[in-house]
This record gives sequence, C-alpha cells and structure tokens, in this order.
Amino acid sequence: MFFRSLSLFSLVAFTIAEGLGDGNALQDAFDAMDGTFDNIRGALSAFSTNVDVPHATAVMDGINALDMEMKDAVVLIPDHLDGKWVCDAINHGLPIAGGFLDDMVAHKDDFKTVGLTADICLLLKTLVSDSDVFDKEFFPAAPASSKVCIEQYYEAVGAKLDKVFKAFCKK
Repeated sequence: MFFRSLSLFSLVAFTIAEGLGDGNALQDAFDAMDGTFDNIRGALSAFSTNVDVPHATAVMDGINALDMEMKDAVVLIPDHLDGKWVCDAINHGLPIAGGFLDDMVAHKDDFKTVGLTADICLLLKTLVSDSDVFDKEFFPAAPASSKVCIEQYYEAVGAKLDKVFKAFCKK
C-alpha cells in the first residue's frame, strides 16, 4: 500500500511519545513529532470551520514540518530496537493513526474548495517517500518477533490508507 509507511510511522511516533519507547534520542525526536501531529489535527479542526487558503496552508505547513522531523529521525535509529515496544506501539497507535487518516479524508472536499487537493497529494506522496527511507532503517532494526505485528497492522489499515490516496491523488 502506498501509505503504509506513513501510517506505521505515525503510530510509532504517537506511541513512543506516549512513553512506550526507550528513553533515547529517537524517543525525543518522536516526542517532537507528537506535538506536530497534534498541531496538524488542530489545524484540520480550524480548517473545518474556516475553509480558506490560510487555514489550509496551516495544515500543509504541519505536514511539511512532520516530513522534516521524520527525515531528521532517520539518523537516530539504532542498529537494534527492543521488540516489545514495537508491537505495543502498533496496538496502541492504530486508532491514533487511523484517526489522522480519517481526518484527512473527511477534509477532502474542504481542500478541493480552496483548490489545494493536488498540493495535499504531493505533500503526502513526499511524506510517504521519505518515510520509506525511515522504514529501510527502522524495520531491519526491529526484531523478527515484531514483523508479525507489523504485517497484521498493514492488513488492518490497508483500506483506510487506500481511501486517503484515492481522496487526494486520483485523477
């Protein structure tokens, strides 16, 4: 799925920020991203009541900030991660990541109203592309016991991720 990386990254960021990770530089990076996710969801809420370019731009700025933070986090991934927190992150973060994705789809028409659907598509594609770089470092560091949790997660959110892609990136 096109958005698997983004969504998994999202839930791991939320979960580590909630205290399920180990206390290292990667956790600090995810703590910062947690605030960014909150800012994006707040901007989406404001955008729903003020459907205009400045409010849409605030959402886009949040997505850009998240992308920059994720790029910075790649270098902080250790060679090996503790296995338990990965599955805990998936179980805890599924509704959080799903909520973010649902919020984006729910505002599809608002972005269309202000003519920024294609811009959101481009931002999301960039974020997903950059999250692939993150995944290439993160997944090998995760223990084999966590791979099953990751695959189950992909299956659970696949349809939701397809909706996000179809909502913003269809021709």
